[in-house]
Amino acid sequence: MMQRILALLFALLPFQLLADDESGADQPAFYLEDGDRVVLLGGTIIEREQMYGEWELMLTCLYADADFTVRNLGWSGDTVWAESRGIFDPPEVGYQRMIDQIRELNPTVVLLGYGHNDAWAGEEGLEAFITQYEKLIDDIQSATEAETRYWIIMPHYQFSLGNEFPDPRTHNDVLFSYLKRIQNCADTRDIPMLNPIIHAHMEIYSNQELVRALSDDGVQFTSNGYHISGTHLRSQLTDDSSPFVSVRDGQLENAGCKCQIDELDATAGRYRFRCTQVNLADSHWLSFEDLPPGRYSLKIDDEVIETLDGSEWSSMDVSDGPDVNQREQLRQAIVRKNELYFHRWRPQNVTYLFGFRAHEQGNNAVEIPQFDPLIEEQEALIRELKHPVEHVWELAPAE
Repeated sequence: MMQRILALLFALLPFQLLADDESGADQPAFYLEDGDRVVLLGGTIIEREQMYGEWELMLTCLYADADFTVRNLGWSGDTVWAESRGIFDPPEVGYQRMIDQIRELNPTVVLLGYGHNDAWAGEEGLEAFITQYEKLIDDIQSATEAETRYWIIMPHYQFSLGNEFPDPRTHNDVLFSYLKRIQNCADTRDIPMLNPIIHAHMEIYSNQELVRALSDDGVQFTSNGYHISGTHLRSQLTDDSSPFVSVRDGQLENAGCKCQIDELDATAGRYRFRCTQVNLADSHWLSFEDLPPGRYSLKIDDEVIETLDGSEWSSMDVSDGPDVNQREQLRQAIVRKNELYFHRWRPQNVTYLFGFRAHEQGNNAVEIPQFDPLIEEQEALIRELKHPVEHVWELAPAE
């Protein structure tokens, strides 16, 4: 219930980064198409997304008609200098290793998520950061064969979690300077930006219940945080509204969903229709007004989903049923694929397999490519699960 309330609350906020900035109005449209190879690159917020899969789930659902792949190369604590990726080598070696991995993947779309960790260098580190950010984009482009499209995931402000945690306002002032420079860089290069959390209405974060649903340390997202931020990202990627089915004056209407009336008997207070959602990214809203007094049950494929008084059906978010179950199965397949790919590109014993101790266990490196068919198996499941299927919906007096 909390997850649904939060998602709705944040979806109602205007999507802008800086309160007085409208530069995003002319940004290129987001799109994914057949053959796209998407790479997520950044620090902790990117790395941990693979554990929950909410952002990738959103992309997979919104662009279900496109056959594309997603590879997460996030690394906790990383900066635009790849300082976390050196392992036992200097950062510049880790940086080149990262560029080589990107060259191997040859992405057509790169989502960049940097700035949050970099901002700890303070105002004095700002110029070096933005120079290196632009160099990173140039180096990625030089490593890819085709013209790569870039999307920037903006770093979010640190949340205030109360007196037991440090006051984040000073750091957020510094982060604001980094945000503006990232935005200038994006505008200059015509790179569209995505904002996981709305910065223009920070007063909403004074509600501790809401904030603690987003983050348990003020910095990183919880599972709810990734779900809610995924809701924000979805609203910036498409203008489509959530599927909404309504009945007024005995007439069934729909918006944002494919819906074919199978049977409609308004006089008996019974509504039956076939419905296929446009995509699985959204919940499904129902509005049945002026129902006669009594209790009504919603059935999907003859299974009771919810039973409520007639007045409560005037606005109802359907958060259960086969579409919801299919969406969760899809998310789990994405998480499993990400886990397999993580072990593929970043094995735990990498020093023994490929590093300076390869003379001890390097013979086991032949096992690493064996992850590939397992990853392909999960991607085949993802392709199967991402397409909505038709279901029969019925609202009728409760038995």
